[in-house]
Amino acid sequence: MQRYFLRTDPAFSAALFAILATAYALTRSHWLDDWDSVQFALALDDFDLRKHQPHPPGYPVYIAAAKVLRTVVPDAAAVLTLLSSLAGAACASLFFLITRRDLDRTTALASTLIMAVSPLFWLQAGLALTDMFGFFFVMLFILLEGTAPTTRAGTIWRAIGCGLVAGISIGARPHFTLLILVYWLARTFFIDRSRAPAAVAAAALFAGFLIWFLPAAAATGGFDAYFDTSRAQFEWRFDNPEISVLGASIDAQYLLYRAGAFFFALARSIGPIDSHSIVLGAIFLMPFLLLAWWSTNPSVTRPYIIALAFYFTLLFVILPAGNQRYFLPFTAIVGWSTPRLLALSRRRPALQAAVFGVLFVFNAVPTYWFVKELSKTPPPVAALEWVGSTHPDAIFHSSELARHARVYLPLAEIRGTDPSRCSEFATSLASGRPVLSTLSTYCGIDGSQVAVFDRDRRVHRKHHFIAIYVYNAPAEASDS
Repeated sequence: MQRYFLRTDPAFSAALFAILATAYALTRSHWLDDWDSVQFALALDDFDLRKHQPHPPGYPVYIAAAKVLRTVVPDAAAVLTLLSSLAGAACASLFFLITRRDLDRTTALASTLIMAVSPLFWLQAGLALTDMFGFFFVMLFILLEGTAPTTRAGTIWRAIGCGLVAGISIGARPHFTLLILVYWLARTFFIDRSRAPAAVAAAALFAGFLIWFLPAAAATGGFDAYFDTSRAQFEWRFDNPEISVLGASIDAQYLLYRAGAFFFALARSIGPIDSHSIVLGAIFLMPFLLLAWWSTNPSVTRPYIIALAFYFTLLFVILPAGNQRYFLPFTAIVGWSTPRLLALSRRRPALQAAVFGVLFVFNAVPTYWFVKELSKTPPPVAALEWVGSTHPDAIFHSSELARHARVYLPLAEIRGTDPSRCSEFATSLASGRPVLSTLSTYCGIDGSQVAVFDRDRRVHRKHHFIAIYVYNAPAEASDS
């Protein structure tokens, strides 16, 4: 351990975990906000990638952790959101220990709190998604990689521990495994410390991979079924221009549009306002990066920024540019930017406290509005509850709500909205039953809007707005 670390710090970190876990758990969502969340919930009872329960590559480590928690908490939505809350508190407590190696306790705590109350971090600690759970493995890896003694035995044990964490992380949130591996390489080649034995590290990584892969493949029908299903999912993503650059006709206009969407989504997830201004976005983002790069613990922050650059490149190329939850690793940069600011006023405690107060308010105010939205029923759930109470015998044409309906309206007739199914739509209209849809016009027929359900899109981009239309009944004035 380095000179700053004290024996009482693990206990201090545990207390921090308990406080944050309570705060996150009390403010978390109580629903399956996203259709991915629905698939995770269904996988708790029947894990099978062929049914997209959940969607490939399956996140089996995440599902396994949720199943363990479900032995105590029976409700699937409560389990998944609570898992994110516990993971968020664990990430913050590990972040404190990482930062504590190089900084005094007050500065390390200040950095941790700034990260823990930042909008995107607190928000992801309350949603039924894999991001915060996967980020836990990033923080755990960084802690292990820099903690073991630099003796020969310590180097070997560090390689084994880091390899296992990296291998297991693939089954938790594979996007973050790239971040882990690039960080590992950056630390190995740019930081003056003993090199981890590559063969030992690779063997441990492979062992960590097998821990989750073998049972996941068996549950999916064998290795071939697992790989074929996963490959089909990635091929679909790479061929879709709305998701991946690889499926698009690349020109300057497309790249500018995608870069803008990527940049604005990142800025909106960190900054205090929902801005589409490049200037405001730069004002929000660049100080964090510069302060973190010149932080008082550069041996951690600089390799992390290098790894983050590779991770963001991956995001830009193969994932939807507007999904803010993918930017969760940037919240560590927000935390690591704090020590340098505090160091500027080190000899003036009053000024240092004022700087911390400004940073805290800058993060906490938008977080309050984000988290407040978590108490609001998500539009997909609210829409289905409205349909069930107002038109229980309706025929509902809506592909986007079909997954949520399996949990929140399982007995309803939910049909697709593919243009090739117009004959099915005509049959529905002729049935004499109410016909509803989330499309304003379907098969050349205009519907009448009868209900609207919305929420701040920064909470979750998908399904932030849902309108319902009726096709064979007088329009009703009903808004939610």
